[in-house]
Amino acid sequence: MNASENVAANATTAREPGPARTLATATARAAALLAAASLLAFVLGLAVGRATATPGVTGRPAPPIAMTPDVVVAALTRELALDPAQQARVRDAFRRHQGAVDDAWRAVAPHVRAAIDSTQMDILDALRPDQRARFREYLRTSHPGMPVASSERRPDDR
Repeated sequence: MNASENVAANATTAREPGPARTLATATARAAALLAAASLLAFVLGLAVGRATATPGVTGRPAPPIAMTPDVVVAALTRELALDPAQQARVRDAFRRHQGAVDDAWRAVAPHVRAAIDSTQMDILDALRPDQRARFREYLRTSHPGMPVASSERRPDDR
């Protein structure tokens, strides 16, 4: 094969997506969807948190509330002064996208949980024994319902 045939063959091959390129594209799409879902959850969490938190003597966050579309719309209405048409559009956005967000979360939740567990374990390892119990209590009150890693690592975790 001469040089020009080699260049032509390589150009043709480069345009055909191979398994690695297809996997990379799917991975990039999944990462983008996860990032979008995470950003949405973060923004909504901030809005609901700001709208429901009551500063008090304890300095603890407000008790958890159900994150239904109605709760979020109410919080965003208070924060952003949404008019009725905007409220309807936000509710509609939830109806249209919630299934995709739920599907994406189910796909990544085990990996996110594992990353959180590893982070908690590393933090627990850095703390003195008297600080570990306080850290666990901090996690329980600041993130109600979220499992808290134990302070014991298995030998294969290090």
